[in-house]
Amino acid sequence: MVDYDYNNEKKTCFQHIWIACSRFLYLELRLSKILWINQVSSFSDLTISHCLVIWKI
Repeated sequence: MVDYDYNNEKKTCFQHIWIACSRFLYLELRLSKILWINQVSSFSDLTISHCLVIWKI
């Protein structure tokens, strides 16, 4: 993955996504009306999958 400078640290793109997703509550993610969330199958952690889907919007 491409690395980006963030707060004087090297973080991967995935870490940037996780940082952004941490601002969402799990309940908000569950209430989101995203039908294709199950298509994100490359990650075993369902919460991370939710975040990735939110990020793509």
